[in-house]
Formats: sequence, C-alpha cells, structure tokens
Amino acid sequence: MLSLKEKLLNYSDNTHSLKYEISNAMPSMVKKGTNSWVLVSVGASKNKTNNGNEYRH
Repeated sequence: MLSLKEKLLNYSDNTHSLKYEISNAMPSMVKKGTNSWVLVSVGASKNKTNNGNEYRH
C-alpha cells in the first residue's frame, strides 16, 4: 500500500484556509502537486469549501 507524504505550506485561522504539497505518489510526469482549501460562510450555520489544485510538470 502506498503512503502519501504531505507538507503543510500555509495555514490561517483568520481566513480559514490551508495549503499543502504532495511530493510523492504522483505520476512520473508530475513533479509536485499542491492543494489549497478555504472555508467560506454562505449563510447562517452554512459553509462551503473553495479549493484549488496546482500540478507542476
């Protein structure tokens, strides 16, 4: 079984966001991948996440 290695790059309680990097277990054509997440309020007691992905070749 393959184990992913993730490194936290940025975290903020104030903006409810985080960004992390995946440095292994990627296809050979991808050198590095990052994911970012932001928690956004959409009303009383409701939230959604906005996320973005970036892959470097």
